[in-house]
Amino acid sequence: MAVHDFGSLQDALLDLAKAVRQSPITDGIFDRLTQVLLAAKEAGRLNSPQDAMALFRHVLRRQSLRAGQQAQLRVPSGVGWPSRTDWASFGIRAHSESSGHLLIEARPWHAAWLGDSDNPVFEDVFAERNVRLDWQRPIDPFLSEASGFDTYVSPGQREAVRSAFLLPPGETLVVALPTGSGKSFIAQAPVLARGIEGGLSLCIVPTTALVLVSVPEQYSPIVPFESSPGAAAAGLPGRAPEDRRRVIADTPSDGREGDFGDQAEGDDHDPGSASAGADGVGHFQRNGHRPQDGAQIHRARP
Repeated sequence: MAVHDFGSLQDALLDLAKAVRQSPITDGIFDRLTQVLLAAKEAGRLNSPQDAMALFRHVLRRQSLRAGQQAQLRVPSGVGWPSRTDWASFGIRAHSESSGHLLIEARPWHAAWLGDSDNPVFEDVFAERNVRLDWQRPIDPFLSEASGFDTYVSPGQREAVRSAFLLPPGETLVVALPTGSGKSFIAQAPVLARGIEGGLSLCIVPTTALVLVSVPEQYSPIVPFESSPGAAAAGLPGRAPEDRRRVIADTPSDGREGDFGDQAEGDDHDPGSASAGADGVGHFQRNGHRPQDGAQIHRARP
């Protein structure tokens, strides 16, 4: 039984043999909990109780807010599973132990230093409500055609993108915008608008986990450019040989680190062009830069 809703999660908790991953994944929280339960089934205990309790709290609060009533789950109470005290440390009340299981429910968290109007905390997050104000602004026409976007996310993103285009050589632009305000597009925009003649946009990502999230999002607007004659010169995966595409796609998901720079080679469409390095992170290295003949592109090590 694939765990893809609250009811199937409860069934899997009562009988771990029923825990099966769903494909395709439709809910990240349930999928992550399924991974936890499958590992527990194999090991006979929770491998990471702290991670598991945080996930259970999330799914319990989400279900409570969706259903309009307190959601509960029965979880194993034996060796290798959290005690009542452990559950309580994560804001989860465990009670009514019966037949080797505890009944758990997650209560809203009230911060003592906040007023009543700001409590409880994080309920909008658990309910997955969009509470962000709509600050969208019409995008500049030349970028609309290049990116396929109709609007900027915010006035701040609009000013930052325009500043990136107008930045004098040798100058530095520092952008401070909230999460979800479109900072990635600030690096994408010059590549999309100017193509492979436009210079280098280098994006540095601190963790492999963030690579797995960022790469598809950052690459998707560049897909239309991939079919152009100059795409091979930019080193785009779609124009690369099959074995090269596999390296590009699999390296970050496998958690492998290291250098993936290749010796530059000429392109049939432009003898003076060269392929940039096939690093799983550096899509902007490949999409907007033409190295000098004989150059190599390597990932910078921390």
